[in-house]
Amino acid sequence: MLVPPPVSDQTIYDISHVIQLSVAPVFLLTSIGTILGVLSGRLARIVDRAMRGNVALVVASLFILAMAAFVAALVCFLREVLLAARSLHLA
Repeated sequence: MLVPPPVSDQTIYDISHVIQLSVAPVFLLTSIGTILGVLSGRLARIVDRAMRGNVALVVASLFILAMAAFVAALVCFLREVLLAARSLHLA
């Protein structure tokens, strides 16, 4: 009968580290989705309240520009993460 080798502390640490790395992107994507949902809801409320001619158009344009800047910042963050992950040398 074969007896499995005992589990070392390093093995447990490695497994917990892999779980942390695999779960972190889920929280990041959930928070990004939540932020975009909140911002879209606020845009709808702003446009509803500012239905006075050009004011609504200006507010909506600025808000859309701000959301585009936010998405660009997230793309830069993703690029930075990918660059850091590529530079890791795992043995």
